Amino acid sequence: MKKLLSLVLALTLAATAFAGCSQPGESGTESESGTESNSSTEVKIESEYFLSDYFDEEGFFKDINPADYVTLPDYKNAVIPKVHYTPGELTLQLEIEEMLASYSTKETITEGVVEDGDTLNIAYVGKIGDVAFNGGSTGPEGTEVTIGVTQYIDDFLQQLIGHEVGENFDIEVTFPENYGNEELNGKDAIFNITINSIIETKLPELTDEFCAEKFGEKYNTVEKFKAQLEEDLSKEMINSYLYSNVFAEAEISEVPEIVTEYVKAYILSTYEMQAMSYGFTLDEYIAQIGFTSRDEFAEYFQADIDLFCEDYLIFTAIAKAENIVATDADVTEYFETYLGGNDTSMAEELYGMPYLKFTALQNKVLNYLIEKTPREK
Repeated sequence: MKKLLSLVLALTLAATAFAGCSQPGESGTESESGTESNSSTEVKIESEYFLSDYFDEEGFFKDINPADYVTLPDYKNAVIPKVHYTPGELTLQLEIEEMLASYSTKETITEGVVEDGDTLNIAYVGKIGDVAFNGGSTGPEGTEVTIGVTQYIDDFLQQLIGHEVGENFDIEVTFPENYGNEELNGKDAIFNITINSIIETKLPELTDEFCAEKFGEKYNTVEKFKAQLEEDLSKEMINSYLYSNVFAEAEISEVPEIVTEYVKAYILSTYEMQAMSYGFTLDEYIAQIGFTSRDEFAEYFQADIDLFCEDYLIFTAIAKAENIVATDADVTEYFETYLGGNDTSMAEELYGMPYLKFTALQNKVLNYLIEKTPREK
């Protein structure tokens, strides 16, 4: 049974686009070419694709009735087993640890003995014979490595275990025969190592004070934060269950052309904005990653396009069946919930309100289903 593409992915991509071509928290990230891209700088985008062209004023696809193409499953009587809406203690703890890790700090330790698994800052100079080779030295500022995680040749990092911070010593390694560099293939090398420091990652403690500082008044205690986390995880689990066990039963007789054309335009628009954030046109960007035309590029995503189309038909069919509509207020609420602000003006100028209502409508349908679908006691 075909697995449907998660609507959350679509909403995430839309949110990224609304945010102005940068991922949340990014600023001056390094591109694949090694140059720095200032993604935090506002980019004036004039897209070739106006996504509202595909929707009516209520955010539904123009001139089609989704019920003509979709036979919906019996989603109203699809009882969700308790195991599929109740996150376990381990899941909650792992989510908390992942969250705390995003607020972790690093402490530099200038004394001590290196142990397996330690993260270190080391400086080194590599030589074959008495000659230093290109790419074999760090400079005195060093580089950060983690024993058992960072991949170095031979037993390079394991040889650091037992040495002290501040110590200078030599280690011997052998490059693999197929290392990929004729100067180094199969050669024995000596690296002079200086251990600059041990780096310890410190996780903050989950306290009421931490919650108030990081999450604001709404989740200003550990109890409130954990309750919201459990609710969010439960929604994710229900969403996954609906897709895997309920919506997969929907029957799609055919996909109207307007839906397919919209999804293609959506994908091309998303990559167009990514291209412009790096100073390229869409066609230049496509050529750089090995495609000869936009049609060829879109064909690469054909499987995803098919799944998106099915998702959109199912969700708009449910919206019609349940008389769910998206208002301007729903669009604002969507922005406040997912983008941290209520100014929709830039997105409305770029995409138009019908498209924004379409996006808010999907989220509204998903929340309706999560709320209304029966649960096993």
